[in-house]
Amino acid sequence: MSDIKEKLLCLVEESKNDPEVLDFIERCISTYPEYVNAVVMEEYRTPLIRARKEGQDLRDAIEAMDATRRICHEAAIASCVKLNRLSEKLELEPFFEGDVSDRYAVADFCGEVVNEFYEKGTKKRERSQIIYEYTKDVSTFDQQPLDKLLENAKAKVEQERIVDDEDLFDDEIDDEEVELD
Repeated sequence: MSDIKEKLLCLVEESKNDPEVLDFIERCISTYPEYVNAVVMEEYRTPLIRARKEGQDLRDAIEAMDATRRICHEAAIASCVKLNRLSEKLELEPFFEGDVSDRYAVADFCGEVVNEFYEKGTKKRERSQIIYEYTKDVSTFDQQPLDKLLENAKAKVEQERIVDDEDLFDDEIDDEEVELD
């Protein structure tokens, strides 16, 4: 099993009767998006800081961001170790399957955690939107199973996308009409 959310659900299931362990799991998991956020913030803020500051002020600001990122990275590494220990204690497969001494592997894992939860979270919303789009004009469901409703909704939304895409090509642009500066 390499599905991160499945591993989390196994940890939660095995620990559901122990609120302290659940809090521990939550604290550990939160270190992964915190590290990713520190990396993202450092990446977009660095050019802004370079444009605004000079000399020692610039060095101090860059060092402060780097220190924050490093602290978040250390916390993520520690969380990998802790969750692996908990997994072993509960006789589950390791939460992090890489080498915890490989900082790059842990950094990549943090990105994988964030990406997996983001992708799964947005797909849930997409599914809800598909169902909503289909059912907003339907007054009764005629006792259709949810899978059938979803299938019909997806087909309707896809059909509307194809029509919308065709509309994009209705207006041809004449190169002579476009003025380039």
